[in-house]
Amino acid sequence: MGSIRGRGGLWFAAMAVGWCAAGTGFAQQVPAATGSVAVPAIVSTVATPLAPIPFAPAHQTIVTTPSAVGAWGGQRSGQEATLSDRVVSYAIDASLDAARHQVAGKEHMTWRNRSDRPVSHVYFHLYLNAFENDGSTWFAERKVLTAHGRSRGNAVLKDGQWGWIHLQGVAQGGTPLKWSFVHPDGGPATDHTVVRIDLAQPVPAGGTLALDIAFLSQLPRVVERTGWWGDFNLVGQWFPKIGVLELAGERGATAPRWNVHEFHFNSEFYADFGSYDVHLDVPSDYTVGAVGQLQGEPQTANGRTTYHYVQGDVHDFAWVAAKGYKTLDGTYTGAGSPRVDVRVIYPPEYVASAA
Repeated sequence: MGSIRGRGGLWFAAMAVGWCAAGTGFAQQVPAATGSVAVPAIVSTVATPLAPIPFAPAHQTIVTTPSAVGAWGGQRSGQEATLSDRVVSYAIDASLDAARHQVAGKEHMTWRNRSDRPVSHVYFHLYLNAFENDGSTWFAERKVLTAHGRSRGNAVLKDGQWGWIHLQGVAQGGTPLKWSFVHPDGGPATDHTVVRIDLAQPVPAGGTLALDIAFLSQLPRVVERTGWWGDFNLVGQWFPKIGVLELAGERGATAPRWNVHEFHFNSEFYADFGSYDVHLDVPSDYTVGAVGQLQGEPQTANGRTTYHYVQGDVHDFAWVAAKGYKTLDGTYTGAGSPRVDVRVIYPPEYVASAA
């Protein structure tokens, strides 16, 4: 799986329409005409509304402008409390239905609005919907590239092998929210890989948004980068993931913009760095591996086992659950690197090459 990171009252009403500040009203004594009585008048000054936050250009494939020195919180000196400027955090409880290759999940996400303006709606990637039908942006592009011999694979999905992700509920502070599919790159209406969620309360500049999301993910038969084959489940790009609100000076942006592209055939995954706290509930006879450090011993009951992983300063979380697979633990130490614990997860027939 490839991935890169580039990396009350008037005030509330003003935020709701995207203004940077509320109007202010004050009493001013207006000079009276001769023979009249001076009366107070209300003179209002209203802040200039900020432009709506646009999408990043649909087909900007090469960034030619260097990012500013202070991009994404600036370079890390090593003295900071965290290795990255953590923008987002995810706490996820997930349960694998191994027979159906489905993952039921509940996600609590917090996201920091780094921009200078309130945000009244946010955008999320629903990457697995690239595999729900052959009308998605991903499949439409794959057809063209396959015809020119540039596809990395030609697997055909049959009935019962398609994948998708369904939002079952989104709430902000207990208030249910509405959502709709959007197409930032002008893709087909049948593409459902990007969703807009309208907030009940805008997030002020510098404020933090918290959302509770319930979802159900159906893994596809493995085509590329994610899916199942037999009793093997590669669970990648499997949860609703917020897009990146880029600021001026980041990857050529000159003003705040949403970088939240549809899932394209030749593309990588782009997200903010943050922290993940994930509980995985799987059948006990499955071997599990995941991003992050395992917290304590796995808990087993009624034929199922729950694993708890935590990892900070990364921009994604993927995992694998496979029946009958083996593990081999080791370490890696390289120049300029601390010791890294390594676990190889492999099918038994590959024992000779696991080391």
